[in-house]
Formats: sequence, C-alpha cells, structure tokens
Amino acid sequence: MVIGFAGVAIALRPGFQSIHPGMMAAIGAAAAYGLSDVLLRKLSHTDLTLSIVFYGFALQLPFSLPLALNEWVTPSGAEWGWLFLMGCLAFLAQWSLSRSYI
Repeated sequence: MVIGFAGVAIALRPGFQSIHPGMMAAIGAAAAYGLSDVLLRKLSHTDLTLSIVFYGFALQLPFSLPLALNEWVTPSGAEWGWLFLMGCLAFLAQWSLSRSYI
C-alpha cells in the first residue's frame, strides 16, 4: 500500500510542481473508496446483500443532501427518467459489487 501511494504521489507531482487541492481530493477519494471496498468485503460475509446496499445509500444521503439542496435545479420531464435510470443502475452496481464478495 505504501508503494502504491508513493507511485500515485510521483504521478501527481512529477518534478517539483505545487500540489493542487484537487490532487489531494483525488487521493482522499481513492483512499475512501479503498476503505469502503475493504469494509464491503468484510460485511458481505456476515450481512445480507440488500441490507448492505440499503445502508450504503442511507449513509450517503446525509452527506450529499446538503450539497444537492444548495445547488438544486428542478429537473425537466425527460431528466426525471434519466435520474431514475441512473438510480437503478447505481443500485445494480452496488448490488453486483456486494454479491461478488460473497
């Protein structure tokens, strides 16, 4: 893991350029995704797939809702369909990932 982090640091900062906050956000997001992947792998041995998916989405809601409300624009008719499709595909992706670790 340390070697992988060093490789990412070299790729983000080849030479002596300044580090942009977006680079640190990308590293933080990758670390958070890795942590969630490890926790998902452990949970899949003890919990039901549906409960893992439900609680995953339920825990994401309080973090994303304030950001969404701050920039809210009411979707048009066609956009509601696309949002519904995105929600279904996100559910299937999380379901598939949870099932793959069983």
